[in-house]
Amino acid sequence: MTFQSLGLNPTAFQALGLNSSAFQSQGLNSTAFHHWDSILHHSNSRDSISPEFQSLGHNSTQFSVKTVSIKRGIIDIGFNYKTKKLHFKKKAPKIEQGDIAFVDAIIDKVKQPPHQRITDELSNDEVVKLCKAAEHVFKQQATLIRIQPPVVAVGDIHGQFADLMRIFAKHGHPPDNQYVFLGDYVDKGIQSLETIVLLFYYKVKYPLNFVLLRGNHECVHMNKARFQEPVRFKSSACSTGLIAWMTYVALIGKRILCMHGGISDKISSLEQLSKLMRPLQQPPDETLEVDLLWSDPDENVQYEQPNDRGAGVAFGEELIHDVCSLLGLKYIIRAHERLRGGFEYFAGRKMITVYSAPRYTNWPDAGATFTILPDLTHKITRFQPT
Repeated sequence: MTFQSLGLNPTAFQALGLNSSAFQSQGLNSTAFHHWDSILHHSNSRDSISPEFQSLGHNSTQFSVKTVSIKRGIIDIGFNYKTKKLHFKKKAPKIEQGDIAFVDAIIDKVKQPPHQRITDELSNDEVVKLCKAAEHVFKQQATLIRIQPPVVAVGDIHGQFADLMRIFAKHGHPPDNQYVFLGDYVDKGIQSLETIVLLFYYKVKYPLNFVLLRGNHECVHMNKARFQEPVRFKSSACSTGLIAWMTYVALIGKRILCMHGGISDKISSLEQLSKLMRPLQQPPDETLEVDLLWSDPDENVQYEQPNDRGAGVAFGEELIHDVCSLLGLKYIIRAHERLRGGFEYFAGRKMITVYSAPRYTNWPDAGATFTILPDLTHKITRFQPT
Protein backbone atom coordinates (compact mmCIF):
# COMPACT_ATOMS: atom_id res chain seq x y z
CA MET A 1 0.00 0.00 0.00
CA THR A 2 1.21 3.53 -0.78
CA PHE A 3 -0.07 6.98 0.07
CA GLN A 4 -0.78 7.47 -3.63
CA SER A 5 -2.97 4.33 -3.70
CA LEU A 6 -5.04 5.89 -0.94
CA GLY A 7 -5.31 9.16 -2.86
CA LEU A 8 -3.17 11.00 -0.30
CA ASN A 9 -0.25 13.31 -1.08
CA PRO A 10 2.94 12.13 0.71
CA THR A 11 4.81 15.41 0.12
CA ALA A 12 1.99 17.36 1.71
CA PHE A 13 1.94 14.98 4.67
CA GLN A 14 5.72 15.39 5.09
CA ALA A 15 5.48 19.18 5.14
CA LEU A 16 2.54 18.99 7.49
CA GLY A 17 4.50 16.80 9.86
CA LEU A 18 7.38 19.29 9.96
CA ASN A 19 5.00 22.19 10.58
CA SER A 20 3.19 20.26 13.27
CA SER A 21 6.53 19.43 14.85
CA ALA A 22 7.28 23.11 15.27
CA PHE A 23 3.88 23.87 16.75
CA GLN A 24 3.97 20.84 19.04
CA SER A 25 7.42 21.75 20.35
CA GLN A 26 5.92 25.08 21.44
CA GLY A 27 3.02 23.33 23.14
CA LEU A 28 0.57 24.47 20.48
CA ASN A 29 -1.12 21.13 20.07
CA SER A 30 -4.42 22.57 18.89
CA THR A 31 -2.64 24.35 16.04
CA ALA A 32 -0.83 21.15 15.13
CA PHE A 33 -4.15 19.34 15.18
CA HIS A 34 -5.61 21.95 12.82
CA HIS A 35 -2.80 21.31 10.34
CA TRP A 36 -3.48 17.57 10.34
CA ASP A 37 -7.17 18.24 9.85
CA SER A 38 -6.54 20.66 6.99
CA ILE A 39 -4.26 18.41 4.97
CA LEU A 40 -6.54 15.40 5.35
CA HIS A 41 -9.61 17.26 4.22
CA HIS A 42 -7.80 18.89 1.29
CA SER A 43 -5.80 15.89 0.10
CA ASN A 44 -5.79 15.04 -3.58
CA SER A 45 -8.23 12.21 -2.93
CA ARG A 46 -11.77 12.53 -4.19
CA ASP A 47 -12.80 10.50 -1.14
CA SER A 48 -14.09 12.44 1.82
CA ILE A 49 -12.54 11.74 5.19
CA SER A 50 -14.78 11.04 8.12
CA PRO A 51 -14.72 13.71 10.86
CA GLU A 52 -14.78 10.92 13.42
CA PHE A 53 -11.10 10.24 12.75
CA GLN A 54 -9.93 13.14 14.89
CA SER A 55 -8.21 11.30 17.72
CA LEU A 56 -4.67 12.58 18.18
CA GLY A 57 -1.96 11.38 20.51
CA HIS A 58 1.43 12.95 21.20
CA ASN A 59 4.60 12.50 23.21
CA SER A 60 8.12 13.87 23.11
CA THR A 61 8.95 12.26 19.76
CA GLN A 62 5.73 11.67 17.90
CA PHE A 63 2.41 13.30 17.14
CA SER A 64 0.13 11.17 15.00
CA VAL A 65 -3.34 10.76 13.68
CA LYS A 66 -4.42 7.50 15.24
CA THR A 67 -7.29 6.49 13.00
CA VAL A 68 -8.11 7.90 9.58
CA SER A 69 -11.24 6.58 7.91
CA ILE A 70 -11.53 7.14 4.18
CA LYS A 71 -13.80 5.39 1.71
CA ARG A 72 -10.92 3.26 0.43
CA GLY A 73 -10.04 1.84 3.81
CA ILE A 74 -8.93 2.57 7.36
CA ILE A 75 -5.34 3.49 8.11
CA ASP A 76 -3.12 4.75 10.91
CA ILE A 77 -0.96 7.71 9.87
CA GLY A 78 1.86 9.11 11.94
CA PHE A 79 4.91 11.34 11.72
CA ASN A 80 8.10 10.58 13.68
CA TYR A 81 9.83 13.81 14.67
CA LYS A 82 13.23 12.19 15.22
CA THR A 83 13.44 10.41 11.85
CA LYS A 84 11.26 12.93 9.96
CA LYS A 85 9.50 9.96 8.36
CA LEU A 86 5.84 9.19 7.83
CA HIS A 87 4.42 5.85 8.80
CA PHE A 88 1.05 4.26 8.26
CA LYS A 89 -0.62 0.89 8.72
CA LYS A 90 -3.75 -0.64 7.28
CA LYS A 91 -6.34 -1.41 9.93
CA ALA A 92 -9.19 -3.85 10.08
CA PRO A 93 -12.66 -2.27 10.03
CA LYS A 94 -13.87 -1.59 13.53
CA ILE A 95 -16.62 -3.96 14.59
CA GLU A 96 -18.37 -3.62 17.90
CA GLN A 97 -17.60 -6.42 20.34
CA GLY A 98 -21.30 -7.01 20.71
CA ASP A 99 -21.54 -7.77 17.00
CA ILE A 100 -18.63 -10.22 17.19
CA ALA A 101 -20.21 -11.97 20.17
CA PHE A 102 -23.50 -12.09 18.31
CA VAL A 103 -22.11 -13.72 15.17
CA ASP A 104 -20.04 -16.13 17.25
CA ALA A 105 -23.23 -17.19 19.01
CA ILE A 106 -25.24 -17.91 15.86
CA ILE A 107 -22.49 -19.49 13.74
CA ASP A 108 -22.58 -22.75 15.67
CA LYS A 109 -26.09 -23.26 14.35
CA VAL A 110 -24.77 -23.12 10.79
CA LYS A 111 -21.68 -25.28 11.15
CA GLN A 112 -23.32 -28.23 12.90
CA PRO A 113 -23.39 -31.37 10.73
CA PRO A 114 -25.20 -32.73 8.79
CA HIS A 115 -25.74 -29.14 7.62
CA GLN A 116 -29.50 -29.36 7.38
CA ARG A 117 -31.50 -26.24 6.63
CA ILE A 118 -31.61 -23.99 9.65
CA THR A 119 -34.24 -21.52 8.52
CA ASP A 120 -36.25 -22.27 11.64
CA GLU A 121 -33.18 -21.85 13.87
CA LEU A 122 -32.42 -18.25 12.87
CA SER A 123 -34.88 -15.46 13.43
CA ASN A 124 -35.37 -12.68 10.91
CA ASP A 125 -33.82 -10.27 13.41
CA GLU A 126 -30.68 -12.40 13.73
CA VAL A 127 -30.13 -12.57 9.99
CA VAL A 128 -30.78 -8.87 9.51
CA LYS A 129 -28.37 -7.99 12.33
CA LEU A 130 -25.64 -10.12 10.75
CA CYS A 131 -26.24 -8.51 7.36
CA LYS A 132 -25.99 -5.05 8.91
CA ALA A 133 -22.66 -5.96 10.52
CA ALA A 134 -21.41 -7.24 7.16
CA GLU A 135 -22.63 -4.09 5.42
CA HIS A 136 -20.62 -2.03 7.92
CA VAL A 137 -17.49 -3.96 6.92
CA PHE A 138 -18.17 -3.63 3.18
CA LYS A 139 -18.58 0.13 3.55
CA GLN A 140 -15.11 0.47 5.05
CA GLN A 141 -13.18 -1.81 2.71
CA ALA A 142 -11.21 -0.54 -0.27
CA THR A 143 -12.86 -0.51 -3.68
CA LEU A 144 -9.88 -2.38 -5.16
CA ILE A 145 -9.06 -4.93 -2.47
CA ARG A 146 -5.39 -5.89 -2.22
CA ILE A 147 -4.36 -9.13 -0.56
CA GLN A 148 -1.08 -11.03 -0.39
CA PRO A 149 -0.79 -14.75 -1.16
CA PRO A 150 -1.20 -17.50 -0.21
CA VAL A 151 -4.92 -17.24 -0.83
CA VAL A 152 -7.66 -19.57 -2.07
CA ALA A 153 -9.83 -18.31 -4.95
CA VAL A 154 -13.38 -19.70 -4.97
CA GLY A 155 -15.88 -19.40 -7.82
CA ASP A 156 -19.68 -19.53 -7.83
CA ILE A 157 -21.33 -21.27 -4.85
CA HIS A 158 -25.04 -20.67 -5.63
CA GLY A 159 -26.38 -21.74 -2.26
CA GLN A 160 -24.68 -25.15 -2.27
CA PHE A 161 -23.80 -25.02 1.40
CA ALA A 162 -22.63 -28.64 1.67
CA ASP A 163 -20.09 -28.00 -1.09
CA LEU A 164 -18.97 -24.80 0.62
CA MET A 165 -18.31 -26.86 3.73
CA ARG A 166 -16.30 -29.31 1.62
CA ILE A 167 -14.14 -26.41 0.45
CA PHE A 168 -13.48 -25.26 4.01
CA ALA A 169 -12.82 -28.85 5.13
CA LYS A 170 -10.18 -29.16 2.40
CA HIS A 171 -8.46 -25.77 2.70
CA GLY A 172 -9.23 -24.89 6.32
CA HIS A 173 -11.76 -22.59 7.91
CA PRO A 174 -10.59 -19.00 8.39
CA PRO A 175 -8.25 -17.87 9.80
CA ASP A 176 -6.28 -20.99 8.81
CA ASN A 177 -6.32 -19.75 5.22
CA GLN A 178 -7.14 -16.57 3.30
CA TYR A 179 -9.95 -16.56 0.74
CA VAL A 180 -11.16 -14.54 -2.24
CA PHE A 181 -14.70 -15.49 -3.25
CA LEU A 182 -15.64 -14.36 -6.75
CA GLY A 183 -19.39 -13.83 -6.27
CA ASP A 184 -22.73 -15.58 -6.89
CA TYR A 185 -23.36 -16.86 -3.38
CA VAL A 186 -27.09 -17.62 -3.60
CA ASP A 187 -29.68 -18.76 -6.11
CA LYS A 188 -30.27 -22.33 -7.30
CA GLY A 189 -29.02 -24.22 -4.24
CA ILE A 190 -31.45 -25.08 -1.45
CA GLN A 191 -29.29 -23.58 1.32
CA SER A 192 -28.82 -19.97 0.34
CA LEU A 193 -29.48 -18.81 3.89
CA GLU A 194 -26.82 -21.05 5.43
CA THR A 195 -24.38 -20.01 2.71
CA ILE A 196 -24.70 -16.27 3.17
CA VAL A 197 -24.77 -16.54 6.97
CA LEU A 198 -21.48 -18.45 7.02
CA LEU A 199 -19.80 -16.19 4.45
CA PHE A 200 -20.97 -12.98 6.13
CA TYR A 201 -19.87 -14.33 9.49
CA TYR A 202 -16.33 -14.86 8.23
CA LYS A 203 -16.34 -11.44 6.55
CA VAL A 204 -17.27 -9.77 9.82
CA LYS A 205 -14.85 -11.89 11.85
CA TYR A 206 -11.83 -11.68 9.50
CA PRO A 207 -12.41 -8.62 7.28
CA LEU A 208 -8.85 -8.28 5.96
CA ASN A 209 -8.31 -11.96 5.13
CA PHE A 210 -11.71 -12.95 3.76
CA VAL A 211 -12.77 -11.23 0.54
CA LEU A 212 -16.29 -11.41 -0.89
CA LEU A 213 -16.56 -9.88 -4.35
CA ARG A 214 -19.82 -8.97 -6.01
CA GLY A 215 -21.24 -11.29 -8.67
CA ASN A 216 -23.98 -10.72 -11.20
CA HIS A 217 -26.41 -12.53 -8.86
CA GLU A 218 -25.63 -9.95 -6.15
CA CYS A 219 -28.01 -7.52 -7.80
CA VAL A 220 -31.32 -6.34 -6.43
CA HIS A 221 -33.49 -7.36 -9.37
CA MET A 222 -32.07 -10.91 -9.38
CA ASN A 223 -32.27 -11.48 -5.63
CA LYS A 224 -35.57 -9.88 -4.67
CA ALA A 225 -37.45 -13.14 -5.15
CA ARG A 226 -34.53 -15.42 -4.30
CA PHE A 227 -34.13 -14.25 -0.71
CA GLN A 228 -37.74 -14.10 0.38
CA GLU A 229 -38.70 -17.76 0.40
CA PRO A 230 -35.70 -19.35 2.15
CA VAL A 231 -34.85 -16.42 4.38
CA ARG A 232 -38.44 -15.39 5.12
CA PHE A 233 -37.86 -11.69 5.40
CA LYS A 234 -37.91 -8.81 2.97
CA SER A 235 -34.79 -8.91 0.83
CA SER A 236 -34.34 -5.17 1.21
CA ALA A 237 -33.62 -5.64 4.90
CA CYS A 238 -30.65 -7.87 4.20
CA SER A 239 -29.45 -7.51 0.67
CA THR A 240 -30.18 -4.10 -0.81
CA GLY A 241 -27.85 -1.92 1.24
CA LEU A 242 -25.27 -4.64 1.66
CA ILE A 243 -25.08 -5.46 -2.05
CA ALA A 244 -24.71 -1.79 -2.92
CA TRP A 245 -21.42 -1.64 -0.98
CA MET A 246 -19.88 -4.86 -2.27
CA THR A 247 -16.87 -4.30 -4.49
CA TYR A 248 -16.01 -5.81 -7.84
CA VAL A 249 -12.28 -6.48 -7.98
CA ALA A 250 -9.37 -7.78 -5.92
CA LEU A 251 -5.64 -7.81 -6.61
CA ILE A 252 -3.58 -10.73 -5.31
CA GLY A 253 0.13 -10.11 -4.84
CA LYS A 254 -0.03 -7.01 -7.08
CA ARG A 255 -0.13 -9.23 -10.20
CA ILE A 256 -3.34 -11.28 -10.24
CA LEU A 257 -6.64 -9.50 -10.88
CA CYS A 258 -9.87 -11.14 -9.72
CA MET A 259 -13.47 -10.39 -10.65
CA HIS A 260 -16.69 -12.31 -11.16
CA GLY A 261 -17.44 -11.87 -14.85
CA GLY A 262 -14.65 -10.47 -16.95
CA ILE A 263 -12.92 -7.52 -18.54
CA SER A 264 -13.71 -4.96 -21.23
CA ASP A 265 -11.89 -2.29 -23.19
CA LYS A 266 -13.19 0.28 -20.68
CA ILE A 267 -10.40 -0.74 -18.26
CA SER A 268 -7.63 1.87 -18.26
CA SER A 269 -5.68 1.55 -14.98
CA LEU A 270 -5.62 0.09 -11.48
CA GLU A 271 -6.41 3.58 -10.21
CA GLN A 272 -9.61 3.51 -12.26
CA LEU A 273 -10.52 0.17 -10.67
CA SER A 274 -9.93 1.69 -7.24
CA LYS A 275 -12.60 4.31 -8.00
CA LEU A 276 -15.46 2.15 -9.21
CA MET A 277 -18.92 3.38 -8.23
CA ARG A 278 -20.09 2.46 -4.72
CA PRO A 279 -22.68 2.29 -3.23
CA LEU A 280 -24.59 1.07 -6.27
CA GLN A 281 -27.70 -1.06 -5.95
CA GLN A 282 -28.03 -1.73 -9.66
CA PRO A 283 -25.05 -0.89 -11.93
CA PRO A 284 -26.15 1.16 -14.97
CA ASP A 285 -26.05 -0.50 -18.37
CA GLU A 286 -22.90 -0.22 -20.48
CA THR A 287 -20.65 0.65 -17.55
CA LEU A 288 -17.41 -0.97 -16.46
CA GLU A 289 -19.16 -2.18 -13.32
CA VAL A 290 -21.63 -4.18 -15.44
CA ASP A 291 -18.79 -5.54 -17.60
CA LEU A 292 -16.93 -6.81 -14.53
CA LEU A 293 -20.08 -8.66 -13.41
CA TRP A 294 -21.36 -10.08 -16.70
CA SER A 295 -18.64 -10.40 -19.36
CA ASP A 296 -17.29 -13.68 -20.78
CA PRO A 297 -14.23 -14.80 -22.76
CA ASP A 298 -15.00 -16.18 -26.22
CA GLU A 299 -12.50 -17.97 -28.45
CA ASN A 300 -14.45 -16.80 -31.51
CA VAL A 301 -14.01 -13.13 -30.61
CA GLN A 302 -10.76 -11.36 -31.42
CA TYR A 303 -11.18 -8.30 -29.22
CA GLU A 304 -14.67 -7.36 -27.97
CA GLN A 305 -18.29 -7.52 -29.03
CA PRO A 306 -21.76 -7.53 -27.38
CA ASN A 307 -22.43 -10.46 -25.08
CA ASP A 308 -25.19 -13.01 -25.76
CA ARG A 309 -26.23 -12.68 -22.10
CA GLY A 310 -27.60 -9.22 -22.87
CA ALA A 311 -25.20 -7.53 -20.42
CA GLY A 312 -21.46 -7.04 -20.40
CA VAL A 313 -19.32 -8.02 -23.40
CA ALA A 314 -17.73 -11.04 -25.03
CA PHE A 315 -13.97 -10.57 -25.24
CA GLY A 316 -11.11 -12.38 -26.92
CA GLU A 317 -7.45 -13.23 -26.36
CA GLU A 318 -6.15 -9.95 -27.75
CA LEU A 319 -8.03 -7.89 -25.17
CA ILE A 320 -6.89 -10.19 -22.35
CA HIS A 321 -3.24 -9.76 -23.33
CA ASP A 322 -3.72 -5.98 -23.68
CA VAL A 323 -5.28 -5.64 -20.22
CA CYS A 324 -2.60 -7.83 -18.61
CA SER A 325 0.12 -5.71 -20.23
CA LEU A 326 -1.60 -2.44 -19.34
CA LEU A 327 -2.04 -3.33 -15.66
CA GLY A 328 1.17 -5.36 -15.22
CA LEU A 329 -0.72 -8.58 -14.51
CA LYS A 330 0.53 -12.14 -14.57
CA TYR A 331 -2.98 -13.47 -15.13
CA ILE A 332 -6.67 -12.87 -14.41
CA ILE A 333 -9.01 -15.08 -12.38
CA ARG A 334 -12.77 -14.99 -12.94
CA ALA A 335 -15.84 -17.19 -12.39
CA HIS A 336 -19.35 -16.85 -13.87
CA GLU A 337 -19.41 -19.93 -16.17
CA ARG A 338 -20.31 -23.51 -15.32
CA LEU A 339 -17.52 -25.83 -16.50
CA ARG A 340 -17.43 -29.58 -16.84
CA GLY A 341 -14.14 -29.90 -14.98
CA GLY A 342 -14.59 -26.93 -12.63
CA PHE A 343 -11.90 -24.77 -14.25
CA GLU A 344 -10.59 -23.67 -17.63
CA TYR A 345 -7.56 -21.84 -19.01
CA PHE A 346 -7.87 -19.22 -21.74
CA ALA A 347 -5.52 -16.99 -23.74
CA GLY A 348 -2.39 -19.01 -23.01
CA ARG A 349 -3.22 -19.21 -19.28
CA LYS A 350 -3.54 -15.43 -19.04
CA MET A 351 -7.11 -15.98 -17.87
CA ILE A 352 -8.44 -18.70 -15.57
CA THR A 353 -12.11 -19.46 -15.01
CA VAL A 354 -13.03 -21.27 -11.80
CA TYR A 355 -16.45 -22.61 -10.84
CA SER A 356 -16.95 -24.07 -7.37
CA ALA A 357 -20.50 -25.48 -7.42
CA PRO A 358 -20.32 -29.15 -8.51
CA ARG A 359 -23.47 -30.69 -10.00
CA TYR A 360 -24.96 -27.23 -10.45
CA THR A 361 -28.60 -27.58 -11.59
CA ASN A 362 -28.01 -31.36 -11.63
CA TRP A 363 -25.39 -31.33 -14.37
CA PRO A 364 -22.62 -33.86 -13.51
CA ASP A 365 -19.88 -31.23 -13.43
CA ALA A 366 -17.00 -31.00 -10.98
CA GLY A 367 -16.20 -27.89 -8.98
CA ALA A 368 -12.76 -26.42 -8.38
CA THR A 369 -10.76 -23.93 -6.34
CA PHE A 370 -7.42 -22.23 -7.05
CA THR A 371 -4.77 -21.77 -4.38
CA ILE A 372 -2.42 -18.91 -5.28
CA LEU A 373 1.00 -19.52 -3.73
CA PRO A 374 3.51 -16.87 -2.59
CA ASP A 375 5.39 -17.08 -5.92
CA LEU A 376 2.04 -16.48 -7.72
CA THR A 377 1.88 -19.99 -9.14
CA HIS A 378 -1.28 -21.91 -8.35
CA LYS A 379 -2.60 -25.31 -7.37
CA ILE A 380 -5.94 -26.67 -8.54
CA THR A 381 -8.24 -28.58 -6.21
CA ARG A 382 -11.20 -30.34 -7.78
CA PHE A 383 -14.42 -31.34 -6.04
CA GLN A 384 -16.29 -34.17 -7.70
CA PRO A 385 -20.10 -34.09 -7.74
CA THR A 386 -21.77 -36.05 -4.96
